[in-house]
Amino acid sequence: MAEQETIDAMTSAAAKADDAALVKILDGAPPGIVNRPNIYDRTAIQVMNSDSPSTARILIDHGADLDRPDPSVQRTILHDIAERGCIETLNLLLEHGANATARDNMGNTPAHLAAEKGGSYRIQILDRLSQNCTLTEVNAAGKTPLDLANEGNHREVVEWLQNFYTRVFPLQFLVRRVITMRVRVINNLHNLLPSILIDYLHGRRPK
Repeated sequence: MAEQETIDAMTSAAAKADDAALVKILDGAPPGIVNRPNIYDRTAIQVMNSDSPSTARILIDHGADLDRPDPSVQRTILHDIAERGCIETLNLLLEHGANATARDNMGNTPAHLAAEKGGSYRIQILDRLSQNCTLTEVNAAGKTPLDLANEGNHREVVEWLQNFYTRVFPLQFLVRRVITMRVRVINNLHNLLPSILIDYLHGRRPK
């Protein structure tokens, strides 16, 4: 079998969660092939069945790059898993070093996508992600996961995030929310505040 055919068969097996076929292909292939893209420019980890932690483990054991971004929207596999809500696969990826603050082409972290999607079971996703990020990160539009949950009217997620912020970052949360509300009313207020304070309120590291 030609190398590209092998790669295409590998990514197909990962997408179908056909673990037996995937192991057979990887064990008989040259080292590093796990990170070679198929004809659609996607690697096996990028197209894998997100509901199959066993498939993820096989790919991890063979050296899959967990932070490789999708060429079109810059999402990583962790973005996809957080949005779809498979906690077992999410745990496995994070335990093996997946970047919880990776950004897609809209500046969204995996937590943004989980909060935007909503649903009570994504609270577990956000709780796990909180061990690897602050959940106060802002996207390219300046919005946090809480902002996106509010926009989607996902009340359970909103309540959980508010409780998380007040529990973990009580002072930062209070100051940030009060000033953010005023910023929305007085559009020029940003110009009156030091940039280091704006960065703090938005959860950004100082430049």
